[in-house]
Amino acid sequence: LIYYDNDPYWFLNTIRLTPWQASAIANIRADLPSTATSGQFIAATNFSFWTGFFSSTFSMTLWIPNQATLLRSVFPHVPKRYRDPKKIGLLYYDARQLRNRVFHYGPIWRDPRLLSKCEHIMNMIGWISPEMRAAVALCCRFPNAHRAGHEDVRQRMLGALGTDVFS
Repeated sequence: LIYYDNDPYWFLNTIRLTPWQASAIANIRADLPSTATSGQFIAATNFSFWTGFFSSTFSMTLWIPNQATLLRSVFPHVPKRYRDPKKIGLLYYDARQLRNRVFHYGPIWRDPRLLSKCEHIMNMIGWISPEMRAAVALCCRFPNAHRAGHEDVRQRMLGALGTDVFS
């Protein structure tokens, strides 16, 4: 979003952010040293901060006047059929929902779209960096675990933890 304002500290101009995002920046600012770089601020933000930019709040001020430039700079490898902030926003919303379920121990296994969601997440990483997508794919064990099935994962967890986390 530096292209939006030609300022690496664009996020400190909180008038352009939602109240929630401005509050998040204020909290980060309080935690970081006064000499913090823009990269340190960016690293301290969470996934919700970024997915918030795909909300309708930003359609008139961010996306409509800058859509082509922003999408190319943020997602240089996005396929043409997804070059729409609304489409990208929906996919990132799904990714965030899945992330929240996983990190808060919500049930995901019986989601019929689980493998598809994982594939979309991998593709979205590739829209930003094909090299990073390839690196993540080397480490990602989810497709094999999904293919092995619920019972296999359950038995492995039982063996590792000594308790049935699926009951």
